[in-house]
Amino acid sequence: DTVGVDGDYLGLFGFMEGGGREIVVNLGVEGGTVTGGDGSRYLGGLCGYNWYGTIDGCHTVVAVAGGDSSQAVGGLCGYNYGGLVSNSHATGAVAVGGTSAGVGGLCGTNWQGTLSGCYATGAVSGGADVKYVGGLCGEVTSDYSGYPGGVIQDCYARGAVSGGAGSASVGGLCGDSYESYISGCHAEGTVTAEIDSQETGGLCGSEFRGEIDGCHATGNVVGDW
Repeated sequence: DTVGVDGDYLGLFGFMEGGGREIVVNLGVEGGTVTGGDGSRYLGGLCGYNWYGTIDGCHTVVAVAGGDSSQAVGGLCGYNYGGLVSNSHATGAVAVGGTSAGVGGLCGTNWQGTLSGCYATGAVSGGADVKYVGGLCGEVTSDYSGYPGGVIQDCYARGAVSGGAGSASVGGLCGDSYESYISGCHAEGTVTAEIDSQETGGLCGSEFRGEIDGCHATGNVVGDW
């Protein structure tokens, strides 16, 4: 448990400095909680920050929560920077306070990394003015125009996703996709956004200059815009 611990890089592994070499295989984390305070970053049930490492065949049954203004919060991995997360899943709930960004059932932020053969089933929720909230991944991005973005392939999300008043980019699978590639994925959970919210979708909340191929969503989208 990390309850009462303020700060960044929270998880079983706070920071995985892979550089293409660090690999975590067939590891499960069951029970406990990962809880950050206001302004905390990089929170995950297994790994807070994965830098070019590989996570394969892993799972978490962990509740993950961040306070207000939290960033990169995920059920399995908070921030996946250029790494590979494959054949893994997370089933715990993920929740953050207001003005947070990058919140997902499996991965909070996927920056030029790959999520393959993964799923998340826990509910994902954010307070007022949150952005980039998704059932599987909060945001998949490169952050730089012209750079190749991240990849999400053969994944699904089943949990309900919700954003508070004034939220943006809330989706059943992915909150925001920027210059990235999503294929063979689906989302099943209900997506809800409260008053004055924008960019809310059953699959992706927002998408810019990327590609979505062979995907679908079956959950209801409920909003008060």
